Amino acid sequence: MSSAFALSDKSVLVTGATGDLGLACCSALSAQGASIFASGRRESLDTLGHPSWRSDLCEAEGIASLVDAVPELDGVVFAHGVSTLRPVQFLNKDSIGEVMEPNLTASLSTLSLLLKKKRIRAGGAIVFIASIAGLTGTAGNAAYAASKGGIIAATRSLAVELARKKIRVNAICPGWIETGLTDSLNQNLSDESVKAQQAKYPLGAGHPQDVANAASFLLSDASRWITGTALPVDGGYTCQ
Repeated sequence: MSSAFALSDKSVLVTGATGDLGLACCSALSAQGASIFASGRRESLDTLGHPSWRSDLCEAEGIASLVDAVPELDGVVFAHGVSTLRPVQFLNKDSIGEVMEPNLTASLSTLSLLLKKKRIRAGGAIVFIASIAGLTGTAGNAAYAASKGGIIAATRSLAVELARKKIRVNAICPGWIETGLTDSLNQNLSDESVKAQQAKYPLGAGHPQDVANAASFLLSDASRWITGTALPVDGGYTCQ
């Protein structure tokens, strides 16, 4: 493998490190030589084998404590977040906030403080885990789609804003990834609905490693001229 794809000597913060996507990112990035600093809320964070800090990024104190704890970084993967299916007639200010706060507000607030505290080196890279929900429409998914669409829009703006610091910003938009999160969402759907959704993926369902591999690429020097993108990792879903 070309050395441009390696992450040796790079220090990377992974948020949501105890989730399926965060765990896969920690594993893939570490395998490429990166030094991982893991962040999350679960006690299992302490068993990952990486330096870690438990914090709630929906709280200002949690963000501040994490930023104070991290070393100087070459990259950040924002892999935390929540997902929900709720028809619009059942949405209200509180339920919308329950999705927007962790998925959008927490990510931007954390990045803001990391930059203010000069924790991200010039030449660094930021990767947000967004979703194809931010690119395509799905019934009953308005709040979640809005949060991920906001991440995609922010990615483009941040790519322009941070280019002068030589910091690249990209988003990954996963489709149907087989995780505990999708399993819980499937419980709210009929078997017919689940099968119909899965049939829309020409290459079938994806796995956390597929997202992690994309993150590894976007953090590496091999992607040095890529910024402001929203990369679908969706087995061909958005081709249709």
